[in-house]
Amino acid sequence: MRANRPAPAVAQIRVAAYARASVSRALEFDSVTAQVEAITAYVASQRSAGWVLLPEPYIDDGYSGGDTHRPAYQRMVADIEAGKVDLIATYRLDRVSRSLPDFTAFMANLEKLGVGFCSVTQSFDSTTSMGKLVMNLLGAFSEFERATIAERTADKIAAARRRGLWTGGRPVLGFDVRDKHLVVNADEANAVREIYRAYLEHAGLIATVAELEQRSIRNKSWTNQDGKPVRGEMFDKSTLRALLTNPLYVGRIRAGKETVPARHEAIVEQSLFDEVQRALQERRRTIRIAASKHGALLCGLLRCARCGAAMTHATNARGSRVHRYYVCQTVMKQGAAKCQGSRAPAGEIEEVVASRVRAIGQEPAVFLATLATARQQRAAHEPGLVTENRRIGNEKTQLAEQRKNLLDALQTGGVATNVIVGRLAEVDEHLSKLDARQSEVIAELAAIASGHVDEADLRATLEQFTPIWDELIPRERARVLRLLISEVRYDGQAGEVTIQFRDNGLRALAREATARRPA
Repeated sequence: MRANRPAPAVAQIRVAAYARASVSRALEFDSVTAQVEAITAYVASQRSAGWVLLPEPYIDDGYSGGDTHRPAYQRMVADIEAGKVDLIATYRLDRVSRSLPDFTAFMANLEKLGVGFCSVTQSFDSTTSMGKLVMNLLGAFSEFERATIAERTADKIAAARRRGLWTGGRPVLGFDVRDKHLVVNADEANAVREIYRAYLEHAGLIATVAELEQRSIRNKSWTNQDGKPVRGEMFDKSTLRALLTNPLYVGRIRAGKETVPARHEAIVEQSLFDEVQRALQERRRTIRIAASKHGALLCGLLRCARCGAAMTHATNARGSRVHRYYVCQTVMKQGAAKCQGSRAPAGEIEEVVASRVRAIGQEPAVFLATLATARQQRAAHEPGLVTENRRIGNEKTQLAEQRKNLLDALQTGGVATNVIVGRLAEVDEHLSKLDARQSEVIAELAAIASGHVDEADLRATLEQFTPIWDELIPRERARVLRLLISEVRYDGQAGEVTIQFRDNGLRALAREATARRPA
């Protein structure tokens, strides 16, 4: 006869009982004593599942559920985070909290720590699929509540601004904030008026920035809500323009798209403010333009080798002639003294880059070195792709489980059907985005794994680069450069241009050029 084998041991689940009553009661059915008794009986019925009730229940007798400032509740949360509890059992959901945001935050913390939750009278158990569905619904309602609160807050702020009231934010130079009102700071107000006059005197933002630095005039220094001092930074082009166009200085405040009279005192005369606005409009000769208008081939590719900032394509119109150039954004915002030499004529640097690309096909050594460097860059990118692919897979698994729970809930119907359908649409949209990104990641990993480039076809393609380039319109030239190049760095002082090529771009160009050739 076969010997009887012992039943496999069931993992022990440590269950903590939580009870709460707003008013101390000794005899009624919903007193904390009755709650603990009901929890004890329910946990005993789950003994076969390994549930074991901890000896000391957490009891808040005479405490409201409107907030979490309850001694037993706080002690329970501390024990949960210390790993002393595996599951929380309570008489009803509202015993834990009557505040939906507090309850959903509590449940999110339990989920993060891997701790379950059970209501013994409402068939709610977060370890089951139906319990997880209820958690998702609670989260949806909580999100709706937060959005509603945000909309009401925005409406209140807009209404306050229409009445000319200060509604908060970072203090501006010239004013202090006292009792939620702007009060003029006399010394800073003089500095503001000095800034306005300096702009009219120096006829430009960059020149004014340099002058303010010479005078040691900075942005507002203030004390934050934590009581820590915040030192104002030196002005740059953006912060100076913001100050010069701020209607607070003439006693007005922005309310949506219009300005209305404010409750605080003006510190700049209206005539001076208007004169500065006219000067700002008249002196804006340098205009940032779209790449398609003037054929700017290196927008988004070119960076300053000195400071690492992007180099922006801009124009300067003199009469009927338009001069194109690229300039470092640090220079644009803070002046040439902050980044020496990072400015280049657009046509010349674009030709340098195009010539480098032609040289790849004409010089074997350059071709092989470029190809090897591009392959090394892609190989270095592989670990990050592997990690991202794994993360996407895990996230898809979790979403698939949520989707299953939502579909199960739809079968039961009920008043929450519309909420479930909306949540299901969100899950499907997220899954679709994850699928698309995972396909891209897998394709990149496959390309790295193959590591194959038909060098003969690629060399032939690059040798034909010049005639192909000559046929392309500016927009297509910009697209080809983005296909081949990930970044161009320009050092204005040294006069050096460094180009970082894409391995997959070289392959794509070869395929595209092959398709262009006549059969």
